Amino acid sequence: MKKGFSVSQITDPRKLLGIGKDWNRLSALSPYPMGNSGSWDRSFPWLLGWLSEIPEQQRDPLVLVATSSGKVRGILPLLIHEGSEGSEFRLMGSHGCFGDCKGILGDLADQKALGEAFAGYLAEEWLGSSSCIEFKRVGEHDQGLLALVNHLVCESGWNATSRSESPARYAFCPTMGPDGEPIWPLASRRTIGLVKKASQSGLFEYSQAFEDSDKESIVKHILAIRGMIKNDAPELKHRFGSIAMTRRVVDYRFAPGTDPSLSSIGRLGTCNLLWKGNPIAGAVYVDDQASRYVFWMEVRVHPDQEQLIFWMLFSNLIRTSLSQGLETIHVASSLGSRAIGLKNFAVRVQTIRVCARSEAQDQQGSDYSEPSIATN
Repeated sequence: MKKGFSVSQITDPRKLLGIGKDWNRLSALSPYPMGNSGSWDRSFPWLLGWLSEIPEQQRDPLVLVATSSGKVRGILPLLIHEGSEGSEFRLMGSHGCFGDCKGILGDLADQKALGEAFAGYLAEEWLGSSSCIEFKRVGEHDQGLLALVNHLVCESGWNATSRSESPARYAFCPTMGPDGEPIWPLASRRTIGLVKKASQSGLFEYSQAFEDSDKESIVKHILAIRGMIKNDAPELKHRFGSIAMTRRVVDYRFAPGTDPSLSSIGRLGTCNLLWKGNPIAGAVYVDDQASRYVFWMEVRVHPDQEQLIFWMLFSNLIRTSLSQGLETIHVASSLGSRAIGLKNFAVRVQTIRVCARSEAQDQQGSDYSEPSIATN
């Protein structure tokens, strides 16, 4: 184990509350690559939301905590899944609409040492009972996780392989023009023209609310969005993996007696688009620092109209973002691909798999390759 850090573990979900404030404090210190600058999906209340997305029978939490001189300096949130070959370790929150760039919570200056400390603990305590460790969609230059993988390979004799992945989000950086209208790319201007005509028809209504001014409308909007998918097939209900998470978000933001230090991350907002008074699209988002994160977005119309209705909703989200001084808007990849013409600034990510040599040898014919491990 890396000298200077003492590592312990939490496997009981009820005990996670004991590190909630440290979790939020370290989230604010953690490094984030460009395009992933906010900490909302790594803060403690969101941890509980992500945890609720996975049925209890399919996972066990394994949260590693590194302390020095009695102070928590780093947290590595893992989940244990039962896979086809046995227990597999994965990063908590790496599934879902914003699964990119999860990693070690801690100061940038501590990342490498924390990675080595956590690797030493895993090698001593857990590798004998696991089949593999898979870090999905981690940043290509994540110093902490790369140091962890490098140290783990040296300590255990296991092999590490990696493959490039598509980000789970789109990150857009629109700009406001001198006329107060966003500067739309040439490829999207025809669509924006159609949006303006539809908006001027009087048949559509856009409704927006924020938690600090209208909590009642927030809940109404969320219920309306849920209502759009109540009759869908199960695979569509879980397309964004956000229903359970949204329920947790509302609970932890609005429940009586909730500790503000655990729930006041960012500013929660919602919006609905209605046609003749009926909700046909909506979004739930958080404004944090200089970014807006749209973590649940639904469009429920005939497939021929989806593109237009998406742009009616999305263009309003962009306008209101820019009017509040927000620089980046993040959208789940499921719908972000519809934002034609806008440049995607999402970070480049890779999946790293650490497993026994026999399994690693079986991977030679796949699209995995040796990862680029940081050594300095």
